[in-house]
Amino acid sequence: MKNRHVGKRLGSLLLAGAFLLGTAGCGEAEGQGREEDKAPVITGEMVPVANYQEVKFDLSNLNHYEWRGDQLIYLESEWDKERNMSHGTLYQVNLDGTGAPEALYTGISEDHSLLYFVMGQDGSFLVLERKNEGGDTGTLYLRKLDADFQEIWLQEVEEEELQAATRTFGFFSDMYVDGEGNLLLTSYDDVGYFFDAEGRYTGCDSIQVSQGQVIDGGEQGMFYICQDWNGSLMNYQFQKLDFARGKVGDAENRDLSAVRKSGIENGTVLGGGSLGILISMENRLYSYDYDTGEIVELLDWQSLGVDGSTISEIRLLEEDFPLERLSGYTVDPVPSAEAGTVSEISPVLEAFSYQMFRSDAPEIVKIGHLDSGYVPERQTVTLGMAYMSTTRLGRLVRSFNRSNMEYEIEIKNYEDMEAFTEDLLFHPETVADMLELGWIEKDMLDKKGLLEDLKPYMKESDLVGEDDIMEVIRDACESNGKLTSMMAGFSVQTVFTTAESVSKSGWTYDQLFELDRDYPDSKLLDVYTSQSIWNLVNYTLDSYVDWEKGECHF
Repeated sequence: MKNRHVGKRLGSLLLAGAFLLGTAGCGEAEGQGREEDKAPVITGEMVPVANYQEVKFDLSNLNHYEWRGDQLIYLESEWDKERNMSHGTLYQVNLDGTGAPEALYTGISEDHSLLYFVMGQDGSFLVLERKNEGGDTGTLYLRKLDADFQEIWLQEVEEEELQAATRTFGFFSDMYVDGEGNLLLTSYDDVGYFFDAEGRYTGCDSIQVSQGQVIDGGEQGMFYICQDWNGSLMNYQFQKLDFARGKVGDAENRDLSAVRKSGIENGTVLGGGSLGILISMENRLYSYDYDTGEIVELLDWQSLGVDGSTISEIRLLEEDFPLERLSGYTVDPVPSAEAGTVSEISPVLEAFSYQMFRSDAPEIVKIGHLDSGYVPERQTVTLGMAYMSTTRLGRLVRSFNRSNMEYEIEIKNYEDMEAFTEDLLFHPETVADMLELGWIEKDMLDKKGLLEDLKPYMKESDLVGEDDIMEVIRDACESNGKLTSMMAGFSVQTVFTTAESVSKSGWTYDQLFELDRDYPDSKLLDVYTSQSIWNLVNYTLDSYVDWEKGECHF
């Protein structure tokens, strides 16, 4: 989007929480009014814009899912005690949360258990099934089904043949398919087993890269990759896969750290099919040519309010759309028939944003292009963050950028204290407008007169004022009578102890849990994880366990 840096650098450094950025810190001068809305000027400069769709379905317990349009297809398994086997079902669910999950396929019979599935580019389903034959015995089958779940072919997996080829045969860990329909089954003993497009076994090879994933690099081929934790954060090992010949190439180390433009960013390597190999960092999206090592920037995630490190899948919606146009392009300006009307934006790119063990809600991001004349021109305020920046603060910044049409936060990462000190002493004009204070001594900046008082900005702002902030928080952020910083968030912590040690009437666990039942909207028990309960029990063992008698009294 089109930006302009703040004309006046706010006097010096504004140290505010992310929820105040661009409001209290960037108020208008007294007596100045906002310009009246004017009709947009069509420029012909097409810039990327984003639309966000929340995924209203819990993905945390899914081992594998396929993203198809506005739906997810996933496998859910449960243990059948009577048959002593796992019973799997393929489901389809709407991403917008409407409707109930629809069961699609449960196996060819009740004695067949679904272990893995993958979808081909033609919309077909390839599944690995195990036929229960009583006890611990069973036979594995590969089955291909069309989009209506009609069988195309069925092949038995000869486990003895696989064991003879490798001398050891472990359990399968995942399943992949290439564009021609050839299959790869990976095992926990780091062996890849290949099958042709008819499900016939063609050979196996050793996978030198452990606990990785297969990515589809389009014309560049398919690769088994894994992050090399012994190297830099962006050092990856690649093994090229030859599905047709049943071969795995030698492992090659690739240092991709050149994509880290601003400090230590998290990132991920993705297969984009026709997009090739992609590197999605927190702030930017790149394409990577495996043969030449060339890296090309495709998108600025930060300007779109997206955390690129959480992107798990990405695809083009317009097959012939030139990749070099993703970051913007120019066309001959054609004035709109009606001034101020904005035509519907046609998305050209879709990304699925989700990472397990992250608190970010899953979402789909659709990228289209809009004439810059329709895009609000926003003032840019820079936020300096330490190399160990918090996920929560980054999320607040992205949320602010999505919702505010006057100001935009631009993150500047300082890799270490030395880099910040050098800017402070020799390049003060490059120091960020605001700083995240979790890593720097506030008193040091205050003594140098570098802290701005936020109170005048709050008085002028119609969005936030001093009365909107808890008094105890304001007091904690004041310094020498000035409000020089603001907390982006805080928590209240306590300790547990025995009721006898409390001077007044103590609480029992039952009373605590009764409160939760009486007030279901409360958030008190959100902090009580299984680990915290175990710690509580562990620390209080002596109060109800008689170790000498070997007795326990709850």
